[in-house]
Amino acid sequence: MIRSLLVALVAFELLVLPAMGSLRAATTAPATTPSIDVWLDVDTANGVGDVDDGLMMIQAFHSPELRVRGVSVVFGNTDIDKAEHVANQIVSRFGPPGMPVHRGAGSGAELGIDTDAVRAMAAALRENPMTIAAVGPVTNIGTLLKLHPDLAPRITQVLVVAGRRPGQKFLLDEFKDKSKAAPPDFNFELDPTAMQVILDHGVRLVLAPWEVSSTVWISRQDLADLAHRSDVGGAGAWIDRTSQYWLDRWEKGLGVAAFNPYDTLAIGWLTHPHLIAGLDAVVTIEQGPDDGATVANSATPAMKPYLHARPVSGGTPNALYLFKPDRAFKPVLLDTLAGVNTGPTTTSAAAGRDTTIAAPSFDHATFDRVLHRIVDADGMVNYAGLKRDPVDLDAYLASLASTNLESLGRGEQLALLLNAYNAFTLKLIVERYPIASIKDIPEADRWKAERWTLAGRQVSLDMIEHEMIRPVFKDPRIHFALVCAGHDCPPLQAEAYTGRWVDAQLDDQARRFHSSPRWLKFDLNAPSVPTLELSSIYKWYAKDFESQGGRAGASIVSHAARYCPPLRSFLRRGGTVEPTFLPYDWSLNAQR
Repeated sequence: MIRSLLVALVAFELLVLPAMGSLRAATTAPATTPSIDVWLDVDTANGVGDVDDGLMMIQAFHSPELRVRGVSVVFGNTDIDKAEHVANQIVSRFGPPGMPVHRGAGSGAELGIDTDAVRAMAAALRENPMTIAAVGPVTNIGTLLKLHPDLAPRITQVLVVAGRRPGQKFLLDEFKDKSKAAPPDFNFELDPTAMQVILDHGVRLVLAPWEVSSTVWISRQDLADLAHRSDVGGAGAWIDRTSQYWLDRWEKGLGVAAFNPYDTLAIGWLTHPHLIAGLDAVVTIEQGPDDGATVANSATPAMKPYLHARPVSGGTPNALYLFKPDRAFKPVLLDTLAGVNTGPTTTSAAAGRDTTIAAPSFDHATFDRVLHRIVDADGMVNYAGLKRDPVDLDAYLASLASTNLESLGRGEQLALLLNAYNAFTLKLIVERYPIASIKDIPEADRWKAERWTLAGRQVSLDMIEHEMIRPVFKDPRIHFALVCAGHDCPPLQAEAYTGRWVDAQLDDQARRFHSSPRWLKFDLNAPSVPTLELSSIYKWYAKDFESQGGRAGASIVSHAARYCPPLRSFLRRGGTVEPTFLPYDWSLNAQR
């Protein structure tokens, strides 16, 4: 996909991948029958460039829905020698025993030249029809069709990580100025001729473009969580170790503390199509002004080809254009990468893998009902209604008292602790309602009172926050999720946190918090110098925001900028600003 966002930042270096032997779990579960045959055509660059191809390969090998028929490599993220080397290492560790990696084209100039990759794909297609996941330039598939046009009907579909809607630019959200130069549609533009060959042969396309992957982010915390999970063959720890350099480049080069796992969206649609929305489209190659040109010249504008997808309006579609992943996609992806609840390795010749038993979960449905009933769109609470009918809240508090916290996985523990803090706070207010502020409650009965039963022990609200959450999870996003009943506390969300969703929910809360002038005000056009006003939460917990991930030089300003595009853009241009802090309104967060 748009790897050239980072091309200027990436100087090829020695491969950092460790020497890897084959690690294989014994078969202890009955083999399942994969329903989808797929070939992986990749431009792997883990260690020297983009990591998404390698993640996609592990995702595919861990997906019981798939039978991986073979792997081939093509130029793209790196040269063909490095791509082949990296692919062999990944297959030897995570793929089926004995699966070879087939070498393909080293450049777009090799379109039409027979290679081991083309011969292997042709042989596999003659055995059975299959989907081809072409997540680099499509030179190998173009050559396959040029040399073996009779096999076109046996290609179920080609998954391509490329394409766009007309007029769309591949820009991060802080760049709203349409005059900005944009990165190219990397996979497509490296060999548009091969793409035209696919279109000419009438093969069905599924486009997994920048648009669909641009909303999915893999963070440092995600990598750390993968490393700590019980997984197949050590996949989570391997991904964490071999993706840190890539995350660093995004963070240092683009000011984004995460990266998009582009190619995984293609395989994700294949295994879980209900989690990724798509529309029927007509795809064509068209010439237009180069949106990546840095110097505008109206007389002789630079031109380039575009792979355009237009929604069908009376014509016959030749592609499915993917554009929006469901929020459930990312948790499913992380589970799959870690090898949690996956079936045996793909291919009929492969040995199976253990099916990992999922960690216990906790049912928050009762609290979810409470929140849906009493919380409005602004995060304000109907305390009067809750006081009239506290049955569900009391039932939920009783369930918290008897739970076994230690039996839960990390995400489940965090979700439970966040919910417990908010539920106990609601009960604290309801017991004394009507009151004007939580501070009307005597200090000894407020945050330090060890009167709440959680997992069989008496705890205070302070103990939950400062002993059980902050030092254990080290995630500053929790400060946007713990709601202390004040008007200028973060908004209470109208749903319970859950182990599966908690990461996405924390991201939602962080974005919601920073999008409101109640908690962040950035004025680039102030009379003298730009001004930044932040919630006092940033002042009280400055160390939490400055130390996320142990990154040197972090600041509360840089943390706030992650969720404020204008501020992020300003800082990337070399701007500096000293924050001040907004007054904190402790009046009750009650619906007016």
